[in-house]
Amino acid sequence: MNFIDKNTTESDKKLFFGDDEDFTIIEEHWIMAHLMSMAGIFPSVSQARKNGWNKPIPEGFNIHTVGKKRKQIFTFIEKKLDRNSCSRYTCNCCGTDNSKL
Repeated sequence: MNFIDKNTTESDKKLFFGDDEDFTIIEEHWIMAHLMSMAGIFPSVSQARKNGWNKPIPEGFNIHTVGKKRKQIFTFIEKKLDRNSCSRYTCNCCGTDNSKL
């Protein structure tokens, strides 16, 4: 099952999911428990929370293989970068040394 951010571009959809057109748009307030419930892994969001899925949806492209039947859940949330905090040489938010790039 495919879950994407509402702001995902058509080119990103094609890049990460190919010709598959079956997507569920991730709402702002959702956490991983919502995705597990929507995918049918758990009967409800509260049951998914009780089973440890009470955590944020990770940014980027991710594949989660869950359940006895090893169901695959694909998520894509575009990473949000704070462009004002990164300088030419060292990123203030993560400390990455950009001088060698």
